Amino acid sequence: MKLVLVGDGPYRTTLEEKAKEYQVTDSVIFTGMVSPDEVARYYQIGDLFVSASTSETQGMTYDEALAGGVPLLCRKDDCLKEVVMEGKNGWQYENESMYLECIQKWKEFSEDEKRRMRNTAVRTADQFSKESFAKRVERVYLAALEERKRRNVYAA
Repeated sequence: MKLVLVGDGPYRTTLEEKAKEYQVTDSVIFTGMVSPDEVARYYQIGDLFVSASTSETQGMTYDEALAGGVPLLCRKDDCLKEVVMEGKNGWQYENESMYLECIQKWKEFSEDEKRRMRNTAVRTADQFSKESFAKRVERVYLAALEERKRRNVYAA
């Protein structure tokens, strides 16, 4: 099993030092920054997309992972209520013990269970597609038009 950390940031040096301290450098890969064209490949090599972020403002990484068929394991965040379907396309954790529990569940899943979860991840990513977004915007627009028509009828 390998841990692949894609990207860069202020904690990279600290994490590299921790990997040395715990003697797991053979199991941890630090890729550094990758070009946007390469990102999808990195999602697809993973079994789980793990995020400890509490500051995702757009959540693109979650959507990209799901679209790649990679279930999520994310820090609990209200912004993920409509994204993570517990036990179906991933999990949310609040602390270290919950995180480890989820990792253990994943490890104990049969290949069929993992495949189902991956397939669900892809299906749930569809809600973030441009087509899906356009349909939702259209529904809001049509509802607003109907409301305006209704108000004008009653105002007359």
